[in-house]
Amino acid sequence: MKEVMESVGFLAYKNEWWHFYDVSTEPTPFMDFQI
Repeated sequence: MKEVMESVGFLAYKNEWWHFYDVSTEPTPFMDFQI
């Protein structure tokens, strides 16, 4: 799975190979509001 995900542009978190992030997108801002 790791090789396939990396081959299409995702990177795995260093300590958790099963969590990935997309390096081709801009980071989104955090929202801090009461619900």
